[in-house]
Amino acid sequence: MGSAVVDHSAALTSVQRWEDAYSQLKDALAAYCRACHIMEHSINSTSRTDVKELAAPFERTIEDYHKLFILPLSHSFASLSRSRNTLRAPSYGILPEILGRIFEFVLEMDTRNIPMDMTIQTVYLSLHRLMSVCSAWRNVAQTHLPLWTLIPILDLNTRSLGVTETWFSRSLERSRAANLRLAVSVGSLDINNLPIREKLLSQAHRFRSINIRASSLSTIESILKPILTAPAPKFLREISLCYEPPQGHDDQEPHYLFSLGTHPVLSAFEVTLGFVGILRLKNVLPPSYSQCYSNIVQLRLQDICNSTSIPRSDFRFLLPITSCPGTEDITVDFPRLKRLYLENLDLNVLESVFLTIEPGRYHTAFMMTRNSLSNMNVMGVINENLDRFREVFESGKIHMLILDKRSLIPSPQLLRIILSCMPTVYSLSLDGQFLSHQYLLALTRPPDTSIPFPELQSILISCSLIDSIDDQVAFRNMLSSHPLQTLYLGGSFNMTMTANNVEGIHHADCCCVDIAGSDARAILTRDWIRANIPNFTVWPRDVHVQIKPTEWELW
Repeated sequence: MGSAVVDHSAALTSVQRWEDAYSQLKDALAAYCRACHIMEHSINSTSRTDVKELAAPFERTIEDYHKLFILPLSHSFASLSRSRNTLRAPSYGILPEILGRIFEFVLEMDTRNIPMDMTIQTVYLSLHRLMSVCSAWRNVAQTHLPLWTLIPILDLNTRSLGVTETWFSRSLERSRAANLRLAVSVGSLDINNLPIREKLLSQAHRFRSINIRASSLSTIESILKPILTAPAPKFLREISLCYEPPQGHDDQEPHYLFSLGTHPVLSAFEVTLGFVGILRLKNVLPPSYSQCYSNIVQLRLQDICNSTSIPRSDFRFLLPITSCPGTEDITVDFPRLKRLYLENLDLNVLESVFLTIEPGRYHTAFMMTRNSLSNMNVMGVINENLDRFREVFESGKIHMLILDKRSLIPSPQLLRIILSCMPTVYSLSLDGQFLSHQYLLALTRPPDTSIPFPELQSILISCSLIDSIDDQVAFRNMLSSHPLQTLYLGGSFNMTMTANNVEGIHHADCCCVDIAGSDARAILTRDWIRANIPNFTVWPRDVHVQIKPTEWELW
């Protein structure tokens, strides 16, 4: 506030000086104009002798007239116009700090729930558009440090590398001393061949977040190693690593970083993990360590496979490095863990996670796919084993179950078995599902409370087809059977009691009624829900509920 008062006082002073100078200029121009007319009249009245001597100063003045008068006045007029436009701009009354925060929200809205490489490009496209509106916006954007903390490295094509170097240098310059976020989305690029490598290393101490997505383990290692082993102090708080091998790569074993690493890099990695609060891993695991997870508050494990039924003591990421095969009582404590997110893990990995991470008061969200019903035995045969599924989930507590189009649960009977194995679930997310009459019955909590089954407090439904608009009994009974406090609902109601297949969900205008639409039956359903569920939100039928998609994000 004090700064704003000083700035306002300085502006008033400058305006007063301009008014004084304007008054003096006006008087000077009027006097000059009179002098010119008097001189002209005097010349016309004088004798015609010695005209060359009188004309000489006029020649010099006329030659310098443009430089001395026209150009300065033109520049002054342009400056005056810009000042007027700035004062008339609707955003001028907003403090630069507040306008900068608004710009941050704009970037966040533009990049929500889209893949990482697209997010990086969208961030800079949005920044370019914001700065193109007017000079006032450009000045605010260029000096608002949080807008320039993203340090990108892209490898989509040769041109993108050139753009990456420009963005990289510009972000480093405009972010000044602010904390930085490194975002790398590449294939098998070797960081050692990039001209920006030295700049990257010189700023290693400023990185608070590192997000790397690559198709080669050696690429991830080549980016991590110089940062981890740089002499600058490590203040990393967030590490997100995504390994997406080329198509056709069918390795069913876990992928470990620095499996052939030397002691310095392994030691540096362990020290860094000791400070990290958020760790996200897709299809890749760090080396095994004993006590380095004391500060982790959020852990995300995605697309990690473990093809054989080996002892969990061999699942090295979570277990102490000194553990011996066959020890079944080893657990790892995450004392500050608040959220555990599991996605597309097979039964072998799920069992290792549940038995290894010490139980606590953290929230566990589980994105289930068909892989979660399967495991590979010692003979290399993949099979579905519901008995083992039930056994594995007896040792773990799931609080949020997420089912999307990849879940592919073939029957209502299987869905009911899955839910009965997770009685601790209190939040259910259904995205892109066909909820037939039988599936609604499978989701309905049984009257007998002794039967294991979730007591749902919140349900999130998006982009789904619900059976049916003409008979809401099954849908309402399902909702009423749970102690629901929150319902997010988006999608369509089927117009018939049965549907031929899920294709109807893509032809909603022909055979469906929009849940959020003006159809009287949909309105009655929404009114009933509002009367029975405290917190009810309607989504557009083509908008996915705000859960993280399968694509790797910028985070």
